[in-house]
Amino acid sequence: MGRLHFKTVRELAELPGSNYLPEASTGVAAINSLIEGERAHVLESNAMDVLAERGRGRAMALVGHLPFIPPLRLLTKEL
Repeated sequence: MGRLHFKTVRELAELPGSNYLPEASTGVAAINSLIEGERAHVLESNAMDVLAERGRGRAMALVGHLPFIPPLRLLTKEL
């Protein structure tokens, strides 16, 4: 995985077919990064604020290590 930053987007876009899950998920992320959304539907907001609002008192799952997990854990029923 340590050499992926040398690959082109085209090469990364071939990775979803990999049997190695981290490589496959990197390929999906590369493809998603190329998808253009409609600017009219794009909002600029703070992820912690959105998750706190939607997750307050509810069970929530997050993937990844994010700096705001400890305070978010206090607001959710289960994280």
